[in-house]
Amino acid sequence: MIISQKEKEDLIRKLLSERRTYRDIAKSANCSPNEIARIRKKITGENKETNEDMKSKSICSRAFDLFQKEIPITQIVIDLDIEPEQVKKIHDSYLDLLNRQKIVSLLKEGNNMLKIEILEFLQENPDLLAKIKEAVDIQILIWEKMVELNEANTDLDTTNHLIRYAESRLQELYMEIDKINDN
Repeated sequence: MIISQKEKEDLIRKLLSERRTYRDIAKSANCSPNEIARIRKKITGENKETNEDMKSKSICSRAFDLFQKEIPITQIVIDLDIEPEQVKKIHDSYLDLLNRQKIVSLLKEGNNMLKIEILEFLQENPDLLAKIKEAVDIQILIWEKMVELNEANTDLDTTNHLIRYAESRLQELYMEIDKINDN
């Protein structure tokens, strides 16, 4: 079966996104590793000018750029020659920024479907939902402690009122005793 150059590039792109090895891709697409590398560079936008520009940027900036281009994380580890743990941390920061950006854009839209969209977004991002639930739980604990404090203050006010009443009643009794003693 003969396929066009565009179909071949699409197949190579698909196989690259599936994180296949160059050997598997070359076999499946009937092409050379050099052709795969050329297409990967085309996908990532790598060329001599871009490469020079990117070299002057931080590892984080370069990784963000590759995340934007949907390059697999394993390929980013290889291309940037950094530890997988570092790429994971950078990727977590990237996702955190994207999630915040998504929430802000949803809030700015302000349409009737906003609550549904936010709920769906939070279902897709369970870590963020867990953080929100944790914050709500803390807020509930604070509210409960405030209620307990108000109740304690009310009890204290009542106790102080009773003490003042008892003191005034005691003074009245002392005055009555003094009158009796004077007679």
